[in-house]
Amino acid sequence: MIQFTADDVRCRVHTRKQGILSKIAHDLCFSVDKLTGQWSLTAPGEVTVPVADLRLLGAEQGGEIVPFGRGDERRIIENLHRDVLHSHRFPAVRYRWTTVSQSPGQVRVDGALSLHGVTRPVRLLGRVSGEFAELSTELDQRDYGIKPFRAAMGALKVDPVVRVTVRLPAAWLSAD
Repeated sequence: MIQFTADDVRCRVHTRKQGILSKIAHDLCFSVDKLTGQWSLTAPGEVTVPVADLRLLGAEQGGEIVPFGRGDERRIIENLHRDVLHSHRFPAVRYRWTTVSQSPGQVRVDGALSLHGVTRPVRLLGRVSGEFAELSTELDQRDYGIKPFRAAMGALKVDPVVRVTVRLPAAWLSAD
């Protein structure tokens, strides 16, 4: 069993804009900077993320991440915690996996995600490339009782489906 933190695993959450005013909005990228967990190929594992520690990296533009000014960043984070994730009521996200499956260059992790008081099955799919395994999944916020962010009477909103990406050391796929 490998104990890990955010120093070992990179996890990001990507949102997409929608609506009539989407041209003035941004696709966003958040980083999970504090997480703890246990990894094993042969036993169930778990990762816990304190919601309050989500950090806004910036706007995604043409494959690059462009940071916001402090005021905009603070406003976005406040909206995220107060109006979307309700982090005062739901302070942590947990992913518990039961199986890790591999084929040449591919990896699949099956488990259950507990978010916003709801637990649902989630499968991460990815590939091994060099020193890392890159996995991802898409989550519909509404499946977890989360109302996606809206502003300007719905003319600006966040797509209900967010993409979560995870990068972990490829060596973990042969260690246990």
